[in-house]
Amino acid sequence: MTCADVQERSFDYLYDLLEAPERSALEEHLQGCAPCKERVRTASGQRTLLRETASVPRGLADRTVRRLSTRPRGWRVAAAAVLLLSVGLVPVLSSSSSGIVWADADGRRLVQPGDAVAAGVLEYPDGSRATLSAGSRGHVARRGLALDVGEAAFRVAPGRERFVVRTPAADVSVVGTEFQVRLLGEDPMNRTSLVAGSGVLLTVAVVTGIVSVSNGHGDVTLRADETASVRKGEAPRRVTDAELERVSRETRQAEEESATLEAESAELRRAGKALLLELQRRPAPAAPPPKIKSPFDELMKTQMTAALKSTVKLEVDKIDRRVHLSAEQRKAFEAGYEKMFQKMFDSIASGDLEKLSSEPPDLGLMTDLLRTLSPEQTAAYQQMQAEEGEKQAKVERVQRKKGFESAAEALNLTDAQKLALEDDLSRVIAEGQARSDELIVKLLTGKMTEEEVPKERRAIVQAGVDQVKDRLTPEQAEALRIHLRKQFEHGTLRFGAPPKETDK
Repeated sequence: MTCADVQERSFDYLYDLLEAPERSALEEHLQGCAPCKERVRTASGQRTLLRETASVPRGLADRTVRRLSTRPRGWRVAAAAVLLLSVGLVPVLSSSSSGIVWADADGRRLVQPGDAVAAGVLEYPDGSRATLSAGSRGHVARRGLALDVGEAAFRVAPGRERFVVRTPAADVSVVGTEFQVRLLGEDPMNRTSLVAGSGVLLTVAVVTGIVSVSNGHGDVTLRADETASVRKGEAPRRVTDAELERVSRETRQAEEESATLEAESAELRRAGKALLLELQRRPAPAAPPPKIKSPFDELMKTQMTAALKSTVKLEVDKIDRRVHLSAEQRKAFEAGYEKMFQKMFDSIASGDLEKLSSEPPDLGLMTDLLRTLSPEQTAAYQQMQAEEGEKQAKVERVQRKKGFESAAEALNLTDAQKLALEDDLSRVIAEGQARSDELIVKLLTGKMTEEEVPKERRAIVQAGVDQVKDRLTPEQAEALRIHLRKQFEHGTLRFGAPPKETDK
């Protein structure tokens, strides 16, 4: 792969759009080419700058805030809008040669300039394409888009007429380039905002070529590796290297926090393994053991309590960095989160799995905590909760995908079978693993004996096989039974329980 190839594919590389062979070839080139490596590093830093800004608030914080009806709200934080553009890299699409085509879950149809659009794909006659993600809203232009809210990815074909993206803060004109844009609503508490004060904020980072950012107060022309920001009602300005470095530093801090949290999770797993080994050393009772409140001895309680306190500190530190808590607010959040985590710990220790899985979050406690925040702090907290939800959803999607791919390889599925079985088989694996993990907690809490575990696990495996066996050959059904047994057995092995001979 040449330097020109890397430059052409840098957009797709940064947004994980390359196929595995191309990605490997590009990364191999970067290892031996310092200029290309530096260019991609700079572009990645700019992308981090854009991603470290606001996100659409939703989830638990939304439900909690709705309960704060006694507090007046004179404003609402506008959802973030993201714009990603790449010019000159897309072939002309014959499917849209007769006009602008809008494609979404309901199908494809022609649209006219001025029509409102939401999540879906716009295809322009010259081959340009705009992909709007969930929650996005905008209006079609003959060659461009008025982006109101949300995220959009653009691939713009070259042409004499400029492609213009209009936002409330400024217009972004393509002269011939690849660049990225993020539009923020009012969020003065967000640490990663590059300009102090409130109002709509637009950030533009250029990867290659030239971009013009302008409004009624001024304009700025950006070239490769340059970044600018503009707040509504103010002139655009270039962003300094120091500001970019600050964002990069905060990103590294977040990554270190994530690593610390993973270490604490590992400590919890080690504590569980030690407990199970201790239970295995104890002689089996002649009769089924009586129901016990909890088998956790003082050593385990000490280890779990230490992990609990550390987890609470990590959570509150994370909130503090985004919300800027006062001393009194921090004290209240530490007490509140310790109460919530302790409640979860007690449910696990008692073996009350139904309560743990079905009990909703303590909205009353969350309401009391959010009442201590200002409107700006509440908005920042909402934003943080939304980002955490998106990360968790992404992890779950990746895990389900890997689980299916592993099963497909073990069963030697045909391409047709993969298409037909992916959803159902992914669900079977996820549900079976969840039920298998429940066996571990029941064992730890005295609700099930070690002798009962293999029988229950066989039932889980067979239930999974029964759901899809009518679409498998007998050999594949048997291979699936063996594969599921190994997968679900692994969940128990993480806590130290060996496989049983009776579970063959």
